[in-house]
Amino acid sequence: MTEILCRWLNDELRLSRRVEPRTFAKEFSTGYLIGEILNKHQLQGDFDQFSQGRNAASQLNNFQRLLPTLQLLGVMISDNVVKALIEEQHGVATRLLYQIYIALRRKENAHLSKLAMETMRPPAAAKLASISAEMYKERLKSMIPREVDVVLRRVSDRCVAKDKEIEKEATLKDEQELQKQHSVQEEQQTQNLEKLHKAKRKNKELMAKIQATFIPISKKVPQEMARAIQKRKQELRKKEAEMFTSEITKFEKILRNLTPAGGEEESPRQTELLESPGNDLSRDEEKLGLFFQEQGMLKVIGRVVYGSKRLEQNKKEIISSGRKVVNQTGIVPEGGDLQGVDGGRSQASAVTCLK
Repeated sequence: MTEILCRWLNDELRLSRRVEPRTFAKEFSTGYLIGEILNKHQLQGDFDQFSQGRNAASQLNNFQRLLPTLQLLGVMISDNVVKALIEEQHGVATRLLYQIYIALRRKENAHLSKLAMETMRPPAAAKLASISAEMYKERLKSMIPREVDVVLRRVSDRCVAKDKEIEKEATLKDEQELQKQHSVQEEQQTQNLEKLHKAKRKNKELMAKIQATFIPISKKVPQEMARAIQKRKQELRKKEAEMFTSEITKFEKILRNLTPAGGEEESPRQTELLESPGNDLSRDEEKLGLFFQEQGMLKVIGRVVYGSKRLEQNKKEIISSGRKVVNQTGIVPEGGDLQGVDGGRSQASAVTCLK
């Protein structure tokens, strides 16, 4: 529909400004082109008083002068329609121009002039139209914003748009800086990793070369250090020998205290080990091994001696107890042997002592 109206306006009427579909609402927002259309059909006699400005005063003047002519054509226009036209709402100008186009076609078909149309209108309708026109003008003054308000609104809109553009530019700059920082950090990381890999490769190659050229050299121990080590070993051996000789003497004393007066004599090997002098350390070291080998036997000998001593004590106790029984009962065991009264018990006690 907009294209049909544009062809009618541009080709048939040939208005002062060419109208395009994308600028249709903007061109008819002031009311000047509507007055020109009506003037082309000899309906708007005061068209010379119309203004082409886009301020509030020009718009108010144009729409106040258009109202009687539109009412004469039978096109109903309200204050809401005028407000929508001024605000350049989509589709409002197209609907209004279509109604004007239909009314003008009807007038042309009837071959009526403005004066004939006014005379044909009833007086009551003309009176009502004049009253409504006055009310319409008052309402229109309150609805159309002042020029100052329009300018302030435009300035505020421009400031808001400018602020949004500045914010967008700032955010874009921040994002670009962040991206640059990330890219720089990634490049540094990759460079550091490459350096590390190169350093590791060089170290490995160097170590391989060093290992290939390495010749094992056996270091000899210095003579002074060897002498010190030998001397230290000898001192440790002397200390161990002295300790073992002291332990042997203690053990010899214990054995002498445990052996009875008429006990068995020690073997020459044992006397040789026990009575060996402590001055000659080399002989003591040789005999220590033999002594430790015979240590178990010496322990057994000590237990046997202790067991024999306990056996004699038990015999004495048995004899004394047998005499007491004879004195009380007057019965003497066969063979007059008091020692055989509790022989089995003495043997059992000796065995337990050996254990």
